[in-house]
Amino acid sequence: MQSVISDYMRSAVVGKTLPIVTRVLVIIFSVAALCGLYQLVYDDIGIAPTIKKFWVITAPKEQPEPVSQEVEKRGVAGAQKGT
Repeated sequence: MQSVISDYMRSAVVGKTLPIVTRVLVIIFSVAALCGLYQLVYDDIGIAPTIKKFWVITAPKEQPEPVSQEVEKRGVAGAQKGT
């Protein structure tokens, strides 16, 4: 992000204060992200298990309705008659 700010927030284009403010904001957000990662690693379950939790999407699985034996017999008998 530092490179993006130095490329697109040039003081000749946007003034002298905006590049300074954006660089400070990048540093603040970087420190906050680093603190969040440290908290995740040392106080929580860790990075890899967290990624696994996000990777697994569990939706309630629909249970198929049980087919009665009569329908199964008809289906088998109907298939035999057709051949």
